[in-house]
Amino acid sequence: MELPDPRLKGKFPEEEMQIMAYLAKGCLLLDPDARPTMREIVQILSTISPDTSRQINMPVNLFQVTK
Repeated sequence: MELPDPRLKGKFPEEEMQIMAYLAKGCLLLDPDARPTMREIVQILSTISPDTSRQINMPVNLFQVTK
């Protein structure tokens, strides 16, 4: 698995990618008590603005669900 997805071709906000990687790492911790709560996840995700992603002409929005 590559992070970030090579299909993004480098066109993504670096800070948003770092936030998403941080969240993913936290959610995968073996100790359930060490994982972030849903409240914490929502708070962190709320710092990412879909409008910011659109302003730099991203080919894929980080909020977009892919199949």
